[in-house]
Amino acid sequence: MKSDKSFYAFISGGGAKKILPLLILGVLLFIIGSGFVFDGEEQAEEVTVEQRLVEACSRVDGVGRCKVMTTEDSEGKICAVVVICDGADSPEVRLSLTELISSLYGIRTGRIAVLKMN
Repeated sequence: MKSDKSFYAFISGGGAKKILPLLILGVLLFIIGSGFVFDGEEQAEEVTVEQRLVEACSRVDGVGRCKVMTTEDSEGKICAVVVICDGADSPEVRLSLTELISSLYGIRTGRIAVLKMN
């Protein structure tokens, strides 16, 4: 059991102090790279742009069920949005959603489509 003695000698000789920072760094890199965000004590998966848009659009007066699709350019910037929702037959709802999305992402209103869900 020579390897056991070497391990204990390494630990008792201050080796634990050398390993601990590497272990902490590894855990932090795992947490950052795993795509999870922490909210208090709960873990939640990272929220997508579409999920955030659905949440925002659903809060507009007159919008019921809502689905959203976005397209991005090569740099990852949103360049067009399609919203399919209840209430899109109302011009006020379409205008509110178009202004909301345009102001959030700085895209032209002509690149935003709001359609009625069937």
